[in-house]
Amino acid sequence: MSSGEDCAKGSGPATVAAVAAPFSPPPQPPPQPQPPTRDVSASQDPSTLALSKNALKRLRRKQEWENSREDRLCRRREKRRERKSRRREENAALLAAGADPAELLAKTKQPPGKRVPVTLVLDCGFESYMSAKEGVSLASQVTRCYADNRSAKFKVHLWISSWEGSLKDRFEGPMASQHLHWKGVRFEAGDFLEAACKAREAMRHKRSSSRIEISRGDGEDDDDDDDDDDDDDDDDGEDSDGKDEGDVMPDSLRALSAGAASRWEKDGKAPFPLAEPMPALDERYKDVVYLTSESPYTLDRLEPYTAYIIGGLVDKNREKGLCYRRAVQRGIRTAKLPIGRYMMMRSRQILATNHVVEIMLRWLECQDWGEAFTQVIPKRKGGQLRLNPNDDLAVEQNSGSEDKNEHVTTHLEDKGGEHDA
Repeated sequence: MSSGEDCAKGSGPATVAAVAAPFSPPPQPPPQPQPPTRDVSASQDPSTLALSKNALKRLRRKQEWENSREDRLCRRREKRRERKSRRREENAALLAAGADPAELLAKTKQPPGKRVPVTLVLDCGFESYMSAKEGVSLASQVTRCYADNRSAKFKVHLWISSWEGSLKDRFEGPMASQHLHWKGVRFEAGDFLEAACKAREAMRHKRSSSRIEISRGDGEDDDDDDDDDDDDDDDDGEDSDGKDEGDVMPDSLRALSAGAASRWEKDGKAPFPLAEPMPALDERYKDVVYLTSESPYTLDRLEPYTAYIIGGLVDKNREKGLCYRRAVQRGIRTAKLPIGRYMMMRSRQILATNHVVEIMLRWLECQDWGEAFTQVIPKRKGGQLRLNPNDDLAVEQNSGSEDKNEHVTTHLEDKGGEHDA
């Protein structure tokens, strides 16, 4: 027998024994300490787990903005105190230099404005056409409309229609319900026609219960603009002191109140023709006018005891003709501001709603559309006043560009920024 066979025979039993022996796993190293696991459910809202990184960043910025509300309020109070302190120092210096105290007081205290029998309704029933960001811009525009009307020499009856949905939620949430302290403004959950009808009754009540006063701008003081009074308006539209002063009739409205007819010029053809036949005007709403650039009629002046509707639509002019169709389908008169007659614009003009409101307030004060446009339209728009607004030849020469580029729209301009609550 060879040595190889001896080795094979000798190694056989040992191999079998080794295979038959029970398997013992090698010793495991001691467990290493692990970092504590993060409890996602406890530190993060489950509703945000499916959000993208950009959405989470926006949510975080929004939360930081809300958390810094008190700091912003403190900074505003401090700036207000600094302004008052500087004003006192300037007044003291002027008095020391021999200034008349009565004249100095007249400069610092602005006389309160008077309310006129004209209604402006902001139609906010376009939520389905706007994004969340555009809804934020709408809330900012509404706030500026109220501020402009509150400080105007001649105030209008201001109504906010379609007061519901995200717009109402924003005012009651991030904007801390500041609208509850507004004076001289009404909020209507219904559409613009419901607001216009209620405004008609309010103006009619004031007309029958109080004498309509002819005013040339130097009327008596009232307490409607007392900055220290934060009481809410009553439902019947009384002033903050509880006395119903009634409306006044400025010079800009006096001619029409005496029976003079308002001149409405109609274009040769409608800038925005409708495919379907135009419905007849509804006589029930003959005192309601919807302002829209697509209207074939040009507004000449404001009429007393009339409600003017301004479309609250922030859409970068995506929905062309939306306001015009809405008005025509309801049998409402339409008109556009005479901006093309008085101004030469470099590009298409999209005015913010607060600009439209301010233009109409300026016209009530100065009775001049050209002056109202130049005072309100931002300089960056590049508008220039026409030398002769009544020159038909100049209007015809520019009519082609105006039809495409210079018609004012009452859509809102998306400012993009967040409004301080």
